[in-house]
Amino acid sequence: MLPVARILFVCTGNTCRSPMAERLARLHYPQHHWESAGVRIWRSGLSPWAVPVLVQMGAETGGFVSRQIEDAALESFDHVVLIGDQAQEWWGGHSCPPSFAGKSARATVHRWDVPDPLTDDGMTDAQRHPIYAATAAELLRRIHELALTL
Repeated sequence: MLPVARILFVCTGNTCRSPMAERLARLHYPQHHWESAGVRIWRSGLSPWAVPVLVQMGAETGGFVSRQIEDAALESFDHVVLIGDQAQEWWGGHSCPPSFAGKSARATVHRWDVPDPLTDDGMTDAQRHPIYAATAAELLRRIHELALTL
């Protein structure tokens, strides 16, 4: 049996990219432990446009609650995946992220440049769907690549 790895996905608000990655990874690689967090929470729960995409892909969407990166026990993760500019800037702005202070930082950090699917408020759900679907497909592609290294 493969060793179980602990992976944390981090994006801006923990409503789109990181929870989509978390739920897709849990679906495809249940032998590992997957969580997500955001650097700046501005609303709680999954984006309403992410839910139908995840359901269509067979992922579980229930029970998700957004959380701040400060609430994640960073020192407990083997891998931290920073998705997008704001997560990467947050991490880069800390010589040692706050939760790592005084602890051995053992996590391997990955930087994924996946654009935020959150789009213009004037768009219809039908216009948003392919944007969210493309984001989910890109995340899943990268999850498959990451899983090969775990």
